[in-house]
Amino acid sequence: YAAAYFHGGQVYEKLGRLEEARGLYEKGIDVTTRTGDGHARSELEAALNLLPLSPAVFSGASSCRLLF
Repeated sequence: YAAAYFHGGQVYEKLGRLEEARGLYEKGIDVTTRTGDGHARSELEAALNLLPLSPAVFSGASSCRLLF
């Protein structure tokens, strides 16, 4: 059931467990892609895109500069 991935991810988000939420959204996207459920997939993709970036993305950030 595709909605379980979305709602499970929402629960993880509320608990502050963002990496688990991210994993559940990604798994849901994989499943809905295989089953052809484009509507559920788009909702999962939107939820995933709203999550803050993982701290791992910022590793090596000392070489990054912000431009204003």
